[in-house]
Amino acid sequence: KDFGIEEMTNALLQRRASQAALTFIMRLRKLTSRLKYKTTIEMARSFEMQNEAAVIFTWTRASTTHIQRSLKGAYAIHGGLSDKQRVSTIDDFQAGQGSAIVATIDSLSVGVTLHRARHAIMHDLDPVPSKMLQAEKRISRIGQVWPTRSYWLVARGTIDELWAKLYQKKAEIIDDALGDNAVQSLSDLMEPQEVYQGVERVLDWARRA
Repeated sequence: KDFGIEEMTNALLQRRASQAALTFIMRLRKLTSRLKYKTTIEMARSFEMQNEAAVIFTWTRASTTHIQRSLKGAYAIHGGLSDKQRVSTIDDFQAGQGSAIVATIDSLSVGVTLHRARHAIMHDLDPVPSKMLQAEKRISRIGQVWPTRSYWLVARGTIDELWAKLYQKKAEIIDDALGDNAVQSLSDLMEPQEVYQGVERVLDWARRA
């Protein structure tokens, strides 16, 4: 079946997406993630050349491992590590070791301070925007002395288009519940602070879609 973007977005919002649609979406997410490898790796390397660290958030362990292996001295954190290993990795990074941490968003989104870095790269978009907002705040914690930047990578013509539409629809729902300023408030939180090759401003993209 040909699943349209609008149809899949509405199905996800209404929690009625069929198993076939969900399976199709997962395949598209994996393909989109691979398409963005080059951009993410180049960004992280450019930060390293400037002696700046970065934290990169991904969706799957496979993406985490691929990006980590492509970066000199980068660490990987995912669900396959024990709590002890995760804490040890974070401590080493915070102490100045390694150029980056590459982590699955569910393994490193809450309760962690990574203020050694001031760059967060959201390699994979998540259908739950609050996860991404929580993750990017790991670098903006007490002790951070520099302005922080978050980069949300969006690949045109891919499943990222669905997530952009989904974010906008969720913002509209919030607006209906909380008033006229809710959409703009969410836009302020979600909009990346810098455009890079292959990176689009998430909500600007959604407004044009």
